[in-house]
Amino acid sequence: MAPYFLANGIYPIFIVWKTGLAETIANIIRESLDKSDAHVPRAEGFIKDWMEKLSEGSDRAIEALARTINARGIWSEMKENAVFASDQTVPGSPQNRGGKPGGMVILARSISKLRKKHPNLELHLIGHSAGSILLGSWVKELEKTKLPVQSCSLYAPACTLAFANRTYKRLVDKKLLKKSDLYIHNLSEEAERDDNTGRLYRKSLLYLVSRALEDIHKMPLLGLQASWNHDNYPKQSSGGFNHSHRQEAVIWQAFIKNTKLPKPLSSKTVKTDRKGSSTDLAHGSFDNDIEVVEFTLKKIKQAALKLKVENLNGF
Repeated sequence: MAPYFLANGIYPIFIVWKTGLAETIANIIRESLDKSDAHVPRAEGFIKDWMEKLSEGSDRAIEALARTINARGIWSEMKENAVFASDQTVPGSPQNRGGKPGGMVILARSISKLRKKHPNLELHLIGHSAGSILLGSWVKELEKTKLPVQSCSLYAPACTLAFANRTYKRLVDKKLLKKSDLYIHNLSEEAERDDNTGRLYRKSLLYLVSRALEDIHKMPLLGLQASWNHDNYPKQSSGGFNHSHRQEAVIWQAFIKNTKLPKPLSSKTVKTDRKGSSTDLAHGSFDNDIEVVEFTLKKIKQAALKLKVENLNGF
């Protein structure tokens, strides 16, 4: 990605997650299935018709399994690390006993100093999946340093609606970001259900997070656009999202009302270069999608690009 940012006058700072969440969780589930004596229907090895019949039951079994094994702990630790990165004093490691700040605190201070030298400097945020939790946790530090955000683009954000209400909505409420400059790119509901996680769980990673890895079963996530509609919160737990979080959906839906957001992606494939290459539409495909990334660059520049995004294959 970096060459396309640089060629268009944007200096990219990448904040890298150390763990491939989907791959790690899929491996843990696969190992647990192999060790388990219990019968768990598996998608692998069945002909297509059988896979279709068994997929829902298989997914529910995997969700139940994920709630009892270390997959949930990995997700909790990732979220905790994202929050700690914006803490003034990071606990848990010997080098931080002296009260050293997290990396995002240091970054905010550095950008603030740089902005004093270059008053026209703009800050634009882009977060994919769990990156939305890291950037959302940064809001309190942006407030302290009074750093305005010119745009914020989130790809399939894995944060909860409650988190979005107290972070991204707050960023707008505090006038550090215009609501019209908040862009959320999601999969359609059908595409979420057509996705798979590690070739075992036959729905998207966000479905697994919502139904198995969060503290509350069927937790509404910002990346699951169906959770924005508070009508999808039945009092019975048989379907939709958990009724206890219905009010969060009411708040979010009122907040984004009359806001023009990108349409949810629904095509089976996405273009990864301008020579006809493509990949399946999936939770992980946003940063390979030349049209999505180019959309983001155009919103940052508010002008035609000097260099179009030509190739995002291979990562």
